[in-house]
Amino acid sequence: MSRQKGQTSIELRKLIIKHTEDGKSVREISEIVKRSHSTVHDIIKRYKTKNQVENKPKKAHNKIFTEADERYLVIKVKVNPFLSAPKLAIIAENELGKKANPLTIRNVLHKKNLTGRKARQKPFIRVRQGHQVIPPPDTHEVISLAHVGTGSNRSQKRASGHSIQNKNQLTWIPLEMIRNLASNHRGGSGVVHACAEVEHKSMVGRVVEN
Repeated sequence: MSRQKGQTSIELRKLIIKHTEDGKSVREISEIVKRSHSTVHDIIKRYKTKNQVENKPKKAHNKIFTEADERYLVIKVKVNPFLSAPKLAIIAENELGKKANPLTIRNVLHKKNLTGRKARQKPFIRVRQGHQVIPPPDTHEVISLAHVGTGSNRSQKRASGHSIQNKNQLTWIPLEMIRNLASNHRGGSGVVHACAEVEHKSMVGRVVEN
């Protein structure tokens, strides 16, 4: 008989056990179910010795971090949201004594609904307003986030002389800059619609190119 591919279904195994309890031989059962003699023999042997019909469940992998360790990492991220996964792996090795891959750290944070979003640290200012270099904001300073959308390819080169690769880029803009930007429709500059919601002394603004 040709070699069968794949595993035997649970229903077929139970049928083989039923024929065995009815007193049929292994050869008769193999002819009925169209399976090889060795397959039927192994199923019957496993049932008689281990009382097992279904597959044995796989053992779960040992977890590196306990629930307390995961809470410790989440607290570290909430205190300093700018910590990366490699830095958290070093912290876990030094403070918890457990060495883990940064991907494992990232999976732990994803399970806690914490995802990383890196913003573009470029100010979106027109060239005629001057090239103003803004340092990246610190953790405890006032930070404002702006969502920038561009309308056409022609308007994608008006942000401090840099071309915008993505039309939905996120960038850090100080709160004072959002307040000082004015609407100017002659040159096609951005119109800023500041959001009224203020949370932790920060403001979200939307810049729409005309």
